[in-house]
Amino acid sequence: MTWVAFPSFFLLSSALGATLAASQWTGPRMEDCEPKICGQTNVSYPFWLPGRQPSYCGFPSFSLTCDNNVPTIQISGQDHYIQSIFYQNQSMLVANAEYVDDSCPVAHLNLSVDPKSFTISSANKALLFSYCPEPPPNQYRVPCASTNTSVFLGGSMMPSHINLSSQCDTVVAPVLAYPGANSSDYATLLKNGFLLDWTVTDCTECATSGGKCGYANTTQQFICICADGAHSTICSLLPNIKNLAAVMRFQLPEFSFISLEGVRICNCRPSSVN
Repeated sequence: MTWVAFPSFFLLSSALGATLAASQWTGPRMEDCEPKICGQTNVSYPFWLPGRQPSYCGFPSFSLTCDNNVPTIQISGQDHYIQSIFYQNQSMLVANAEYVDDSCPVAHLNLSVDPKSFTISSANKALLFSYCPEPPPNQYRVPCASTNTSVFLGGSMMPSHINLSSQCDTVVAPVLAYPGANSSDYATLLKNGFLLDWTVTDCTECATSGGKCGYANTTQQFICICADGAHSTICSLLPNIKNLAAVMRFQLPEFSFISLEGVRICNCRPSSVN
């Protein structure tokens, strides 16, 4: 007597196909984009560390260096130390490295950011530096500066009530002020840094589907890196046979063994997949 086995549904073969595809995949790999540590900072999408991760693990403008265990990012052509990263809020606290390392920090350039990647948080206040022949009234004179430099801590990033001579040059630096801070605290405010929000694609949906978020340099678009390859938004619901039951909330398929004479012999279900 000859026996024929029929699966109850097609999910097993789909899972096996996904597993085979994953084993043959030569593109971006999930394991390459596991989070890294720099000092006390967790580095993951949209950030990435060249030399420790491939470029597809994050967006180009979020490339970091990790010198002396300090994560550093380039913003407006200048190095900025990352004090903290708030992944849930898609923001980070950064400080210009020049200010941190200077005993008499003063701002000489206005900060500009790529709006496709970053925005200056509205939680910041404006620290206005004025370079005038004569110190403006009601501003704090920077005692260690070699030129006539004054500073004023405003209430917003664009203080409109400051009247300055046309002979004055001005620079505005964003700072995350603390309660009780005033203009004379300019050095501490600069060294403490400011909040920067990022605007690139959120990772929640991809991560929830079991993938790792990344960036395709060829198409310059977000990708979701999965066990079976890279997808545009989320991973397939059938990444591999091992987590098939967990993802689909189904048991493994039942097989019915039937003789050619049409007699059902048994219903057989694999107990587990190791």
